Amino acid sequence: MRRTYCLELAYDGSSFYGWQSQPHGNTVQDTIESALAAALGESVRLVPASRTDTGVHAAQQFAIFRVSEGLNPSAELAIKLNQILPASIKIRCMFKVPDTFHPRTDAISKVYCYRLMFDDAQNSAIIKGHWRLYKPLNIERLRLELSSLVGTHDFTSFCASGGKITTCVRTIDTITVLEKDSTISIQFKGPGFLKQMIRIIIASAVSAAGKTSKSDSLANILAQKNRKAAANAAPGEGLTLEQILY
Repeated sequence: MRRTYCLELAYDGSSFYGWQSQPHGNTVQDTIESALAAALGESVRLVPASRTDTGVHAAQQFAIFRVSEGLNPSAELAIKLNQILPASIKIRCMFKVPDTFHPRTDAISKVYCYRLMFDDAQNSAIIKGHWRLYKPLNIERLRLELSSLVGTHDFTSFCASGGKITTCVRTIDTITVLEKDSTISIQFKGPGFLKQMIRIIIASAVSAAGKTSKSDSLANILAQKNRKAAANAAPGEGLTLEQILY
């Protein structure tokens, strides 16, 4: 018999190769699992609500782990983990959950936000949590393009290769575009997203917002169901997993 616990956490993904464990070990999962092993005295495996990509941040993430029946981690484990972990990872709290709870499949909705920044630079770059572009976009065109993706569609054109999935059909409940000074925040809400889906949509939307041809529109790219029709993924550092709803 093993008991199941859940961590609520946040992290700056800039220095990590994503969430999922990799041989070189420089991932969010490997870093936290190492800290847990040191604190608990036994190895555990984390199961997250979302496997974020390289560079992607999380303002709210959940991950479960199971321990032997003899272990009874207290709420102070979160404090101990924060003393071990780097400053880029913050454990907010820990709590016991039913053994049947799964952070990914039990989630009702996830909210992601991609942030863009504009200035006079001639080269695109990353400015701490933003993708910097060298010229402004037509915001109304951007909103119009993104609105064509709201609803349930086959998002094959916006799905990176790899991963074990049976269908590329997904639902986007809302896409909200907010402009403030030289920054734009684009918020996506839906039950779940494909590998690099939001980053590919963002890059394709930025491209489409600067053109007038209908062949470049997101609606046309979506209809083709062909990954080659869309742009390369936007940088991961501009994306943040903001919230998970249960």
